[in-house]
Parts: sequence; C-alpha cells; structure tokens
Amino acid sequence: DVSCDGYEVVGARAALGREMLARLAGGRRRRRYRCVSRTLGRSRLPPAAADVFFMFNPLAPSSLEALLRQLGGLAQRRPFLLVCKAMDAELRSAPAFRASRPWLRRLPTRGAGLPRGFSLFRAGARARAGC
Repeated sequence: DVSCDGYEVVGARAALGREMLARLAGGRRRRRYRCVSRTLGRSRLPPAAADVFFMFNPLAPSSLEALLRQLGGLAQRRPFLLVCKAMDAELRSAPAFRASRPWLRRLPTRGAGLPRGFSLFRAGARARAGC
C-alpha cells in the first residue's frame, strides 16, 4: 500500500497536487493520496506516520519549527527518512533542528540517487546509534 499526504499553503498548488496525485493513483484503489491546503505551523492535521517525508523550501520559520517538533514526536515511535530540497540554510538556523540531534542523522546523498541540492536524513529514536 502507498499513501501520500501533501501540505501546501497556496490553494492553486494544492489543487495541482491533487490532480497530479490522482494521475499517479491510476485507478488503484489500495493507494491513498491526499493534498490539502494548510499552513503547517497552524495545521490541525499534523503529519501522519510515514516511511518518507519530503520538505521543500521555502517554509516559514514558524512552520519549520512546528513541523520539526511534530516529526521529532513521530521519530520516537517509528523510524523514517527525511528528504529535503534546498533547505540547508533554513535547517541550520532553526532551533528545533539544532535540538534534533538525538533523533536525526544526516546521511550521505552520494549513491542515494538524489539530485544536487537535496539532503537526506535518517530519523528515529536510535538515529544516532546508526539505525
């Protein structure tokens, strides 16, 4: 089973996301795709547990802080990968990212198949232990 939740503050981009996700679903009923228009920092719909999270720049500092706190809580229950696009400067300046050391570990992108400008992290309660 595959599920995909997308969060986008701009309504037109959320609508485009829903259209693209419907195309990806290709009529397969066992897959769940959802794209909602939300500001993550104030969302009543926090991210659900997942195998992979993708963050794309730009995120407002308050949204990034809220999202990192939510992801930290999820990481205590289930490991996941965090893929970031063009987020290095924002992550370095976010207090919640600096506090994430126990549950978040940067992984090398070489050999991971990610294009330039992407960062990859392992998140989980044992991320620092090499899990």
